[in-house]
Amino acid sequence: MKKIIAVFLIAAAFALGAQTAISAPEAKAGKTKAELKIDKDALKKRARTLSNGDTIISGIPLSKELCVNFPRMLDSVIGYLMPWVNLKEVDATLGAKNVDAVNRPDDFVKTLNSAMGKHACRLKPIPTTGVVIKQKIQSGVPLYWFCWEDSNLSSYLAARSEERKSAKTDDWKKLIAQKGYKPNVSQQGIRGNTSYLVVGYNAKTDEVGIAAANNEASIVWITIQEMKKYNNLLVEPTW
Repeated sequence: MKKIIAVFLIAAAFALGAQTAISAPEAKAGKTKAELKIDKDALKKRARTLSNGDTIISGIPLSKELCVNFPRMLDSVIGYLMPWVNLKEVDATLGAKNVDAVNRPDDFVKTLNSAMGKHACRLKPIPTTGVVIKQKIQSGVPLYWFCWEDSNLSSYLAARSEERKSAKTDDWKKLIAQKGYKPNVSQQGIRGNTSYLVVGYNAKTDEVGIAAANNEASIVWITIQEMKKYNNLLVEPTW
């Protein structure tokens, strides 16, 4: 009987040891920040220039985490450029501080940067100029824009961007000055808040491509002058 028990215990110990040996590699830490860090030359390749002069960044994947305290798509940008950041942890920190990202972007960015401090990355406010935006887009780095918006701005930009598709670039460059957004008198004092990804720039027409999602079909185009008028805060991810 004792021999049977001994054999059983040895067999059980062997099985447990084998299971531990199989599961041990999964328990090890994942890739390091250095291994996860995106190569800047690889980012440049994500930016492509079309025949009409549009330079567009495409293929930003959706965040794998459900980050309820981030404004739309910002968690996707951080997850894309800084995959070593623990988004769940940062999201929990933002929620604990009850940050209103849309209405108070300055405060939001400060809180976010504090939460991401130990990950050695941050969001940096940058000037809203064609020179700066062009350089970032050509580098393959998407920006994030917090803006003021009245109820008709987004629909106007969508309609104008649709018209833009069939226009020749030289003709559009002349027309764009006549097609600037002019809010209705009744709405001039009414402004809401929203945010967009900045994923495109056209140096020929001085227009910026903005999107509310990671779908290239959702990109609309706004002039630098209009962007400055409605700007609340423009930031770039740095790491």
